[in-house]
Amino acid sequence: MMFAPAAWQFIKIPIVIVSVALLILYYLREIRKELNILLIIWFAVLLSYGIIWSFIGELNSNPGVSDLFRLNVIWVVLYALYVFYIDTTDKFKSLVKTMVWATIAISLYNIAIALSAIDIIPNVNSFLAVDDELTNTIGFYQNFITLQSNNIGSLVFLAPFVLALYVTNSSYFFGLSKRILAVSVLLAIITVLISGRRALWLEMIVTPFLLFLFNLHNVDKSSIKPTRSIIKFYLVTFLLLIATGLLLTNYFGWDVNLFKDRFTNAFESGVRQEQAAALFKGFIESPLIGSGFGIGVEDVVRSYERPWTYELTYMLMLYNTGILGSTLYIICCGIIYLCLIRFIKNGLHDNAITSSLLNAFTCFIIANSTNPYFGTYDYMWMLYFPMAYINVVQTESGKDKLRKNMIRLS
Repeated sequence: MMFAPAAWQFIKIPIVIVSVALLILYYLREIRKELNILLIIWFAVLLSYGIIWSFIGELNSNPGVSDLFRLNVIWVVLYALYVFYIDTTDKFKSLVKTMVWATIAISLYNIAIALSAIDIIPNVNSFLAVDDELTNTIGFYQNFITLQSNNIGSLVFLAPFVLALYVTNSSYFFGLSKRILAVSVLLAIITVLISGRRALWLEMIVTPFLLFLFNLHNVDKSSIKPTRSIIKFYLVTFLLLIATGLLLTNYFGWDVNLFKDRFTNAFESGVRQEQAAALFKGFIESPLIGSGFGIGVEDVVRSYERPWTYELTYMLMLYNTGILGSTLYIICCGIIYLCLIRFIKNGLHDNAITSSLLNAFTCFIIANSTNPYFGTYDYMWMLYFPMAYINVVQTESGKDKLRKNMIRLS
C-alpha cells in the first residue's frame, strides 16, 4: 500500500485475500476475544456513512457509485479486521518499524527517479513497475523539480511521522537503531525538497509548531526535552537550507522568489477556485444529504475516465454527502483527536509516539484539502493507523478499568 499504491495488484490482491482469510480464522479461534466498544461504534459510524450515501448514489443512478461503495464499505470492513487485530504494543511496534523502512524505500525510489532523469542511473521504474507512463515522470519548471510518482503520496503521512519520532526520541525505537530512523528522516527531507509538492513542504514547515502545540497537553515535565530537541533540529535544518539557498543562488542562478511563488500560486490556482465554486453550487442544490456518492458537477470535469473525482476532498464530500454526511466524517476524525489528546494529558503509553501520530494525522488532514487521499484505498491506511494505536492503548492501559468499554465477540 505504501510503496506501490495503484500498482502491483497481482501481488497485493493475493496478499489481501490470504491475510483476510487468516484474520477470519484468528477471530473464529478467539471467539471470546474482547473488542473495544469505541472502535465498534467508530467503524459503525463510518460504515453508515458509506452505506447511506452509496444508497443515495444508487437511487440517483450516479455512474461512480460502485467505486465509492468499494472504498467506503468493503474496504472499511477489511480495514476493521486489521485494526482490531492490532491490540498489543509489540504488534504496533512492528507496524511502526515497517513504516520507517517504507519511508526509506519510497525516498530512495524517488531520488533514483530524479537521478535517472538526468541520466546518472538507469530508470528504476522500468523493472520495478511502481508507476505507469503518466506517473513515472519528472518535470523541470523554472529551476524546480516536480515528481509525479504515485508512492510519493505516502510521504504525506510518513515524512512528518518519522521526523516527529526522531525529534521526540520515542522509546518505540529501542528495538530499532536510531541511525536507521535518522537515515529515514534525511532521505524523506531530500525527497520532499525535490518533489515540488507544496503540501509536503508545508507539512515539514508546520511540524515543529504542531509538536509544540501537542506537547502543551503533556503534564509530564519531560515534555521540555522534546521541545528542545525540536528547536535544535529545526535550527540546524534552517541554517543548512540557508547555506544551500546561498550556494544555489550564487553558483547556479537560482531565484528564491520562485520558491515563494510556488506557495502563493497554490492559493491562487484558477483550477481549484473553479472546482470550489462549482462544487459549492452543487452543494446548495441539496445541502442536507447531498448528491450521493459517484457523481461530479458538469461545470468542472477533472477526469473524463472518473468524472466524480476532484482534488478538493472536503468540497467534494460536502457536495456528495451534504451537511449530514460531512458531520459523520468529522465526528470520526474528531474521535481520533479526542482520544490521542486524552492519552497525552493522562500520560497513557508513550507520549512521543502519540504526539507523532497526532502530527502526522493532522498533516494528512491538511493535505486532503487539496489532494484526494480520502478517495483511494491505497492511502486510506492513514485514517485507520491512528485507530489501531487507540485500540492498543485502550486495551493495554489497565484491562480491568476498560472492561466496561469492551465487548466479547461471542
